[in-house]
Amino acid sequence: WLNWTSRLQKCVIQDNQGHGLFAQEHSRVRVEGSILQQNANSGITILENSVAFVEGCHCENNELDGICTAGDAVATLQNNRCCFNHGAGILLGDHVNSCHEGLG
Repeated sequence: WLNWTSRLQKCVIQDNQGHGLFAQEHSRVRVEGSILQQNANSGITILENSVAFVEGCHCENNELDGICTAGDAVATLQNNRCCFNHGAGILLGDHVNSCHEGLG
């Protein structure tokens, strides 16, 4: 039902000097079955006024958080593995509407 601005499936995103995936404001991002690890910031960062669907991803060993949402981002997170990050596994910002299912 949603026109995604970005859709990633079965990607490996690792060893970057910044975020693995950084969705700027007003993004509509769908990420499925991907590995986002060993990045210098967060594995996935979703900024305010954005919509994200993240399913079946491994967000591990990042310098900050596995998955981070900011402001009023709307995120559906299900069946993700977010562990061994130096920050939070999943960090939710203020006024975030989220649904967590699966591994956390």
